[in-house]
Amino acid sequence: MNIRPDYVPDYRHCLLPYVQWFQDDFLGGIRGMKAQEIGIYTVLLNEMYNRGVALDQTDERLARMCGTDVRTFRKVVEMLIEDEKLVRLNCGLWNIRCENAFTSRTEMLKKQSAAGKTSAIKRRKNKGRIERPLDERSTDAEPISEAQNPSIEEPKGSLSETTSDEQPRKTLQRKYPEDFEAFWSDYPRSPNMSKSKALAGWRKLTEAERAACHRAVPAYRAFLASKADHPTMHATTFINERRFEGFAPEPPKRVDEAVWLKRLTYGRSKGGWFTGQWGPAPGQVGCTVPEHLLKPDDGAGWREMEKAA
Repeated sequence: MNIRPDYVPDYRHCLLPYVQWFQDDFLGGIRGMKAQEIGIYTVLLNEMYNRGVALDQTDERLARMCGTDVRTFRKVVEMLIEDEKLVRLNCGLWNIRCENAFTSRTEMLKKQSAAGKTSAIKRRKNKGRIERPLDERSTDAEPISEAQNPSIEEPKGSLSETTSDEQPRKTLQRKYPEDFEAFWSDYPRSPNMSKSKALAGWRKLTEAERAACHRAVPAYRAFLASKADHPTMHATTFINERRFEGFAPEPPKRVDEAVWLKRLTYGRSKGGWFTGQWGPAPGQVGCTVPEHLLKPDDGAGWREMEKAA
């Protein structure tokens, strides 16, 4: 697939809640690459999937995100472009696999929307036949339609739909809300967990409670890692019994710029960062250091320190 340099990808309207990762394809694609090259390539790919647009940040900013220096970053990017793993557009860096994944998702959403509209039209037609009174001169009752049979309503997309009376039924894949999919993919699950039951509890939460529930997952995973024999809690219990409140992260404390400058000065002199107390290092996801205090190479090659100054 050839992409013109003036092409501007924008898939923010259909971001992927998760990415299909085929191990064989990925391992085959990175075979022969150095560890640093694999790291930069992987970070850039995930940033594209996460944003849904080409990466238009400066080389300095992208290098910090990848945890490397600018010179190494530029050298690796040129190699990736030469190997056709990345594409340099006028609007930034892009990837063919990302383009294909987002295009497929866009087509899927269009088909689901069309199927939903067709189903709604048919339901309205059936409802109209049910509510239409019998002709006073008619002695024959209309045959009972499928819509008159009582049934339990399931989530949208979980029923077998028929687009016309002549077409055979086809089963549509159940679609879950994207925020729930993100929670479900992060939660430490076991084979016996019911996704539909967890979804039922999820829908009872407010938007703020859903966000808090998702934010509590990393702490719960860390708890399980420290308790090797502790059974994994069912996601439904985690939601319905509000167990997530016990693992909610503490709100970040406000840090003055003077403190950040002191930490940065110490980090630059030692070539390291104390993540346990200061949060993610410069260039890492979630870093809370004010950006105007950072230098282009901050965080590049820094090690994790065990004790802060």
